[in-house]
Amino acid sequence: MRNETHIDRRSRYSIQVIRQALFELLETKALDEITVVDICAKADVNRGTFYKYYRDVPDLYDKTEDSLVEEIYALIKKTDSNDFQDHFFFREILHILANNKEFTYIAQNKAFSERLAQKLLAFFIPYLKQMLHVKCPHASEQDSDLLLEYVLGGCIRVVSYWLKGGMQISIDEINNKLSAMITYSFSMYE
Repeated sequence: MRNETHIDRRSRYSIQVIRQALFELLETKALDEITVVDICAKADVNRGTFYKYYRDVPDLYDKTEDSLVEEIYALIKKTDSNDFQDHFFFREILHILANNKEFTYIAQNKAFSERLAQKLLAFFIPYLKQMLHVKCPHASEQDSDLLLEYVLGGCIRVVSYWLKGGMQISIDEINNKLSAMITYSFSMYE
């Protein structure tokens, strides 16, 4: 698929309504039960428009998930390491999640949310390791790995809980809670 930052307004609209149709259908059907015809009917586009951007329904899902992950990756890449250590960047990630309703649908499906989490974690691990080494320089390699797994797992579960709950807790409050949990976890090894 073409890079989405360089497509015209009509194409952006088509991609948006196709994705929205997929996630609306996921509210009542499993991914493997959804057909291209279902999506086209829901999005009010023809199959040619669908196939212009996607091979099939799983390709649509994968590309949607990947574009959301890329948005977060781009944010992390431009984040100052001090912002990362002070947890300011978490707030920005939470804003991205809140502004992409697709994450709410993904979070409600355990298999998909775990797959998405793995994609994100692959990128987060080096940054969190750097933060861990700064905050906990005396932690052994094994303790660092265990703490990292604990923190990442906890963050994923908290964010998933927040998304499933309809984001009723404010972004600032959930950011502060995540930051406090991470700081407390790291303090065990300072």
